[in-house]
Amino acid sequence: MTGALLDRELKVTWLTKALNLAVDQVPVANARRTLREDLVGEGLGQEAAIKTVTALSRVWLLPMQRRDDWTTWVLTAERDLLDLRPFHIGALLATEPFFRSLLEAVGRESRAAENVNTVAVRKRLRDRYGPRRGVDVATQRGVKTLRDLGLLVGAPADSISLVGRLDVRDRELAAWLVRCLLEGRGAESIPQTDLPHAPEFFGLSLPRTLPRSAAGITQHAEGPGRTVLALSPSSASAREAEVVAKAGVS
Repeated sequence: MTGALLDRELKVTWLTKALNLAVDQVPVANARRTLREDLVGEGLGQEAAIKTVTALSRVWLLPMQRRDDWTTWVLTAERDLLDLRPFHIGALLATEPFFRSLLEAVGRESRAAENVNTVAVRKRLRDRYGPRRGVDVATQRGVKTLRDLGLLVGAPADSISLVGRLDVRDRELAAWLVRCLLEGRGAESIPQTDLPHAPEFFGLSLPRTLPRSAAGITQHAEGPGRTVLALSPSSASAREAEVVAKAGVS
């Protein structure tokens, strides 16, 4: 598998700053400058700050400016100022294929072993993306991001992590996370019974029931006892339009 690697550690405070700038509709160039100045002020070198800002732009600034379909709900959501981590996890799922692969690898590893070993996670990602030095770096920094998000718990120099726990009690926020999961997978639906087993959602505790329709996700029955969570018709149409537009640009 090929594609851009997310080889930057992204701290929650930086992601939150980027989200706030995006919601306030600060022009991207101005927002990037603000983020870069903040990061340099926190001790990042100039080059590292520029690369980190580029990653933050992909996660929040550019999708919000384009009004990508999955971002629409964020603009009207009642964001809990005490904990924005679920928003960042959803955005990373939707925008960063490598991060989704990282979540999947960690989720599968956590089922196979009591603890999560970064070495084993790296092997899973090397099998998918190839034995490249960049994959090793991206894995290491991705694990740091997961620890800052609270999905993993471990000492900075330790390759062993415990799985954390993040409770998502808001049902609409949970539906939006499903929307982001489908976006990241490039899928249109997921059986409701598969949701608790989605490896990308390791460490997340979601409500048992979701709204019948919220955040671009609708529930519908497919046969006796089978409920599917699917993109709403408007979301599916928007997804198709975005794919066509991106294909035209490339």
